[in-house]
Amino acid sequence: MFPSFHQMPSSTAWQPVTLGIGGHAPLTVWNWFKPSTFSHGLVFLIPPEAFTHPAVSTLTLRNLLHVSGLNPATCWQWFYAGQMIEAMGGVNPMMDYPLPPAGEGADPHLYVTFIPDAAPVMMPPVMMPSQGMPVAEDYASLLQSAPMASEAEGTYVPAGDAETMYRNIESDWKSIYHLEKNLGIARKQMDGMMGRLNGLNRDLGPDERNAASQLEQKEWQDSRRRLRDLQTGLSRLMKEHDMGVTSAAGKKTYFEQIYQEYVVPRKPFDGLQQVYRDIEMHRKMLTNIQNQITSIMQKAQQDGEARGQQVLRKIQDAVRANRLKK
Repeated sequence: MFPSFHQMPSSTAWQPVTLGIGGHAPLTVWNWFKPSTFSHGLVFLIPPEAFTHPAVSTLTLRNLLHVSGLNPATCWQWFYAGQMIEAMGGVNPMMDYPLPPAGEGADPHLYVTFIPDAAPVMMPPVMMPSQGMPVAEDYASLLQSAPMASEAEGTYVPAGDAETMYRNIESDWKSIYHLEKNLGIARKQMDGMMGRLNGLNRDLGPDERNAASQLEQKEWQDSRRRLRDLQTGLSRLMKEHDMGVTSAAGKKTYFEQIYQEYVVPRKPFDGLQQVYRDIEMHRKMLTNIQNQITSIMQKAQQDGEARGQQVLRKIQDAVRANRLKK
């Protein structure tokens, strides 16, 4: 007997769940129930090393839900690698194919939503992929014909009535306005941080090499390695930000038109449920980018800039001490 997702408490941190096959170490994935930025769903974080693990064939959505203690038949939709897919009550065969890497620059998180408790649930049959088929091609080939959330009919909408959806759309639209302003500021801050990291990531000068101890030189090499890693992460996220903003430009115009013409005056129209889903996903995308920027900026400042400057100060103190001896 599976518990209801909607009755489960929110997580307070990432929790490990494991998959595996006999004779190998377990494959670890992380989940978070109802995080503040996705309070009505479940988020999985799949580490890059999972895709080269011997047990990668077990890395399916159905297995992830099972090890998280959830009935796959209650899955409503999932969002991964830029695509939102309908679970079709747990019978979508894509739930049984190993997940491929999200792709360079893509959000690595897997987002899952669930059918409301009032809806009937049936346990679907488990469908396993054929042996020996390439993982990415299995999932990708099914993706071509899978029912996208934007195309599916009869999907569940969490809001119970039109007025609730209108209010949610209003709330999301206001959030999007503030998120876009914050992301504009954050983009400039990333530019500034990238410039500072580039300036800090340098070779030691002759005096610094002569004055620095072996331990200090090793500390500086470690600092430069962290700086390079952070620069790579910042560069990827800047591209993701720019791609997201560019691809969202047309949607923003459309959303604004719908908001002014239909939502504000509460004028009924045929696409209400779809707009409700689309604008919610747009807000989540922006929120996710903002959260990633906040995280990497904190790491860049603390692990990159501050620690690098600390090591350089020690070396420069040693340079000054050498000069005083002469």
